[in-house]
Amino acid sequence: RRARREQRPTPPERVPWWVVELFILQLATTFLWWGIDGLTPEWRDGSALEVEFLRLYGSADTFVAHPRFHAIMLGVAWATTILNFVLALGLLIRPLRRYLVWVAFAYLFVAMLALSRTYANSYEYLIMMTLLIACLPPTWVHELTTHQLGPKPARAP
Repeated sequence: RRARREQRPTPPERVPWWVVELFILQLATTFLWWGIDGLTPEWRDGSALEVEFLRLYGSADTFVAHPRFHAIMLGVAWATTILNFVLALGLLIRPLRRYLVWVAFAYLFVAMLALSRTYANSYEYLIMMTLLIACLPPTWVHELTTHQLGPKPARAP
């Protein structure tokens, strides 16, 4: 309030470091459990992803029309499992966060588009994308919100 009254730029908001680390630990734990879930035999051989794809988009003719469909699903299954473990461990390493946050945003966005049919189904992805903001440097967040919200107009006396 003092900065507005004196017509100075507002200083960036500060949060205790342990609060931010707790958010990041929550995200890393979620990615870790998604990775552990990817170690099941059904996921490792690609069949769980095939069933999910067929349930949402395809039919049994997909296997006939696209002979390499199983190989693609197998590659996607292994890639997502490895990515989950990389994100789970990488988000805990501070120097890597500013780079991995963009990978995590893209991964969650693609997963949300591919696997969500309703807003209710996309809720967990949206929450995780919101929590990923904690991984960004605070000055970036401050500059973005200041730019988006703009300076508040001065009140008339």
